[in-house]
Amino acid sequence: KGSKGNEKKTKRQTLPILSARPKESECNDLLAQYQELLDSLKINGCLISNVVAAHLLPYPALSKLYFSDTQSKGPFSLKPFYDEHFPLLHRAAWASVVYQLVRILALSRVTPRFYESCVAAAMTSTTS
Repeated sequence: KGSKGNEKKTKRQTLPILSARPKESECNDLLAQYQELLDSLKINGCLISNVVAAHLLPYPALSKLYFSDTQSKGPFSLKPFYDEHFPLLHRAAWASVVYQLVRILALSRVTPRFYESCVAAAMTSTTS
């Protein structure tokens, strides 16, 4: 009895999309959500035209959507490229999104007038 109770406590709950074998419908749903996120960010002024929604997906989901058995074979397969470079593309895509969110949500509040008043206040406090 004691070991069964411990197994239940140590079992981790994971999101279905982060499992080793996500379903194709879940991958398509997540891709659509990321595309909607990128579109809404672009409408609000984020400069993320270089970000592809597929690069925001975890690799198992990307592999499920784009590298099926028939697509991963042949002379023009992109699977070897993505196997090697996807971690870099994934991090760069998320870094761009986060940077643009900070730029839009936080740095947009810093106006030239506000900046000048901060500099003037700093100058007077250092000269005093």
